[in-house]
Amino acid sequence: MKLGTLLSVFCVLVVTSCSSYYQEHVVLLEPKEFTEKTADTSTQLIDVRTAKEFQEGAIPGAINIDLNDDHFNQKINKLDKSKPVYVYCRTGVRSKEAAILIAEVGFDSVYELSGGYKGWKHKNTDN
Repeated sequence: MKLGTLLSVFCVLVVTSCSSYYQEHVVLLEPKEFTEKTADTSTQLIDVRTAKEFQEGAIPGAINIDLNDDHFNQKINKLDKSKPVYVYCRTGVRSKEAAILIAEVGFDSVYELSGGYKGWKHKNTDN
């Protein structure tokens, strides 16, 4: 088997296994339901965007733990693993990766915001 073909097969397997893991361990919520579930002030609501993005606007009650921070895993592991974790980013790309990482370290319930902060903001502002 050629190296290029082998690499392609490997990439497909990795994407498929990540997608399967995600579907089994993370619940994707639409903005309305995400807002309802995170209304409690004791919610572990995590914004995985950069500090600059977070300062430009965030969902009330969220704490900023940048996915690209070298200490992301250490910071996540300080949270209560028995309580649900709600995660979001700008559009949903980084939060998907973060949700998988959070689930992999043993959190019981992980929820991700569909469409990210951008989608949430659109649904929660008067148009």
